[in-house]
Amino acid sequence: GNRDELLATVAMEFSPASPGGPMITKFYTFGPDDERLTSIDLDGRGAKFMPGLCNVCHGGRPEPLANGLFPHNGDTDAQFLPWDLETFEFSDNPLYTRAAQEGEFKALNSGSLSTYPLAPVEGKWSGAAARELIEGWYGGAGLPSETVDTEFVPNGWRAEINGGPIGNPAGSEALYLEVIAPNCRACHIQRGQFFSEHEQGELIDFASYAKFMDYRERLVETVYNEGTMPDARVTFENFWSEDDGIIAAERLAHYLGIDAVEQRPGRPIANAGPDRTAPVGVVALNGLASEFATTFAWSFSTNGRPSGSNAAISGANTATPTIVTDAPGAYRLQLIVSDGNLDSDPDEIKIVSSFGVRSVSFANDVVPVIGETCMSCHSVGSENSVAGIPVKFDEPALLYERLKRYVNFEDIVASALLTKPSGQQHGGDAIVGFDLSELDSADSSDYQVVAQWIAEGALRN
Repeated sequence: GNRDELLATVAMEFSPASPGGPMITKFYTFGPDDERLTSIDLDGRGAKFMPGLCNVCHGGRPEPLANGLFPHNGDTDAQFLPWDLETFEFSDNPLYTRAAQEGEFKALNSGSLSTYPLAPVEGKWSGAAARELIEGWYGGAGLPSETVDTEFVPNGWRAEINGGPIGNPAGSEALYLEVIAPNCRACHIQRGQFFSEHEQGELIDFASYAKFMDYRERLVETVYNEGTMPDARVTFENFWSEDDGIIAAERLAHYLGIDAVEQRPGRPIANAGPDRTAPVGVVALNGLASEFATTFAWSFSTNGRPSGSNAAISGANTATPTIVTDAPGAYRLQLIVSDGNLDSDPDEIKIVSSFGVRSVSFANDVVPVIGETCMSCHSVGSENSVAGIPVKFDEPALLYERLKRYVNFEDIVASALLTKPSGQQHGGDAIVGFDLSELDSADSSDYQVVAQWIAEGALRN
């Protein structure tokens, strides 16, 4: 055939990880010359490596190489996606029209369904949302219908007046069909881990209106501030384009209570970092989490220094300046960023400086927090160990490296080491000591320890 415009051929396989081993999902990419590739640039935004390139949509968790080899015999817990006919373009050739291909797509969907778990396993993807979708498309268990029902709406998205969950608004079904189905569903139903005692782990599968809206703040941040969702380039462009009189971005914004025009991604947004405690002395600031910023301007807020303080900002026009606190008390600073044309709204940070606060030690401060709050579940063999939990902290020699994987130096508050125990997509819900409602409260003491440790460079001290 004509290969002049062929970029790549991709393939998947469901087969044993090793002879006699469990069945896993495997990914392959081949170039126009049929040679296997380990990386490729599919969207014009730089080459990405296998299998992470595929895990973005297919779920699972790629891990760093161990001695040059991928862990677990290459198993990332990824899955086959449902085959959504609405996302394909079809030929005018009678052999390849949508009607002619319905049977083939049903066979593909049946194949995907056969790879999904029959029963949920602790700490693993349950497959419930993907199974409900495929069976819903084809009329129920056993897939009795020969053609797909693209108007199918899962029960969790049906309006209350149509038998859906209590609280679902009248427009929830339209929101699902016009926004979620074409822009979010394919990737998100492959995500989340099942935990029998908590729903938190699987909120991210967006299998219901309630689960979706539980991420309201994160949706505003990633979709309208950062512009990082939808993650796929073509989907992102479609999301912001008109289709049959509908702009999905505007339709979603209505349900989130914002203005999509005013909050279109690309505008500069200042992020001065989290409020925190710090010793009296040199304190590092961090504005790297600001969005679409080319210039930075830090200043003290009105009455932003304790009485008698002469503290000054060093590097006030940089992303990462410092101040030297010279008296105990609260220091309030603000950051305004610009993209060269527009200035952001100011973002304020409060630093409570005290002689009673010292630099955080990994060994003496962070390790005890992890031991008291995380270790019992994130371990093997203890009374509360969670079977299948993806992260384990019970090997002292590996603890530092494992914890550091969950640190985000640019956006400290986005570090999984902070978001998980404070209740965001965490199988164990919120943990005592990570309550964010009060900076100076004892309920946030562990959060403050970990946040300060990251702000000070997450040293192995």
